[in-house]
Amino acid sequence: MTTLLEMKQHLKIFYSRYDIYLIPALKFILAFFVFMMINGQIGFMERVASPAISLLLALLCTLLPVNLMAVLGGLLVCAHAYALSLETFAVTAGILFMMYAVYFRIAPKHGYILVLTPVAFFLKIPYVMPLVLGLIGGPVCAVPLACGTLCYYLIYYIKNNEKMLARVIPRTDGAYSRKLPSMLLLIFVSTKVSSCTAENSP
Repeated sequence: MTTLLEMKQHLKIFYSRYDIYLIPALKFILAFFVFMMINGQIGFMERVASPAISLLLALLCTLLPVNLMAVLGGLLVCAHAYALSLETFAVTAGILFMMYAVYFRIAPKHGYILVLTPVAFFLKIPYVMPLVLGLIGGPVCAVPLACGTLCYYLIYYIKNNEKMLARVIPRTDGAYSRKLPSMLLLIFVSTKVSSCTAENSP
């Protein structure tokens, strides 16, 4: 027990001495992984899917608050959705706008939870976040947790339904529309987030 307390004290001293370097480095690693993950899953717009863009965005995130990392990730998702179809972009942007409005209104100080939750899903360990937050977090942590879950399933649905979302569906008046896939996108994400939030809330 004494050894653990000594290790904890040494870690605190190390962190307080080098936090000016550690925090930007950790933010860079996290941001680069998040952007590469998004590009690897739904990299439909080749101009922003390159590792160089992810590197530049990650470097920018070292100088910015973690909430802006989440916003840049959302903009990246919107860019890839736009390359897929205009309607998919509109629905994606609308979902993310409403999500960020709720998040910034209720829990703006929990950006790391919002960013780490999709990463945990991607690494196949989704229950780590609710378990940890149930031990050290409060009820307000359920909001960024739900927002992160929404982001993951939004990316998941776009990736697995690329052809359907990009397909043009004829209407009875002879025009063309992609509204049906976009509505399916909205319904799928809303249903998934509702069920996962109910299961994972701390």
